[in-house]
Amino acid sequence: MNRDELSEGLRNRIGDYWKVSAIAIISQMALVITIVAADIASSERLLVSVAIVVAALFQIIAGDPAIKGSMMIASDLLEDEEIKNTSTYADLKATPWAMFRATNLILPVVVAVVAIVTVY
Repeated sequence: MNRDELSEGLRNRIGDYWKVSAIAIISQMALVITIVAADIASSERLLVSVAIVVAALFQIIAGDPAIKGSMMIASDLLEDEEIKNTSTYADLKATPWAMFRATNLILPVVVAVVAIVTVY
């Protein structure tokens, strides 16, 4: 793959991640609004809890491959000799991929736990 194809692939992976994040955030917000605005009967708490867990899992399962794909494409771009003396190279090299992956795991779990505690 040439540099332009790799750059386009990186833009697509980042776009995929933002779409996944937007869907997950909207889902979590809708569930939190449901919890706050509605008087949830004890028989419905399990259903709402399952929906909360599914929204968190969606973020984790769909978001991590987008981040991993971005990591792989960025590592390929870093091997390109033409890009080594550019600011893009420095930015890609300094990108905290592990932090992005950890955040993608931790935030949905924290939001889900807080929402489930709120339900009960």
